Amino acid sequence: MILLSLLLTLACGGQPAATTSTGSSTGSSTAPASTTASSAARSPADIDVSQLKEKVDAGGTFVLDVRTPGEFSQGHVPGAVNIPLQELNQRMGEVPVPKDQPFEVICAVGGRSAVATQELRKAGWSQAINVKGGTAAWVSAGYPTE
Repeated sequence: MILLSLLLTLACGGQPAATTSTGSSTGSSTAPASTTASSAARSPADIDVSQLKEKVDAGGTFVLDVRTPGEFSQGHVPGAVNIPLQELNQRMGEVPVPKDQPFEVICAVGGRSAVATQELRKAGWSQAINVKGGTAAWVSAGYPTE
């Protein structure tokens, strides 16, 4: 159960809570060094949904949604294009953004988009930006979806 919780937390972009010897969570925000280093390396490429909303409203950004087609069809950031994370490596040629132009990558809560952002940066899209909190944060903020 603890392992499942840890895996789900990491997959969703969060940091696991420390656990006691009984396996219960202490609620501590202390993360293992590898998670902290990974988050620190990723943070300059992260924005929150309020920053994304400003960019969407200004009409000057491309949003790549890396959720599954089913998730995408249930509601997404207006104008977003869907390329699921599991297909991204094979479909990078469909990303319609020059490799030096900033754009945002979003998923459900920020984990898959963080992975996608790293993959895109490795492939040369140096300005790929992860959206912290993902579509869940977008919807929680009351922003519209299509």
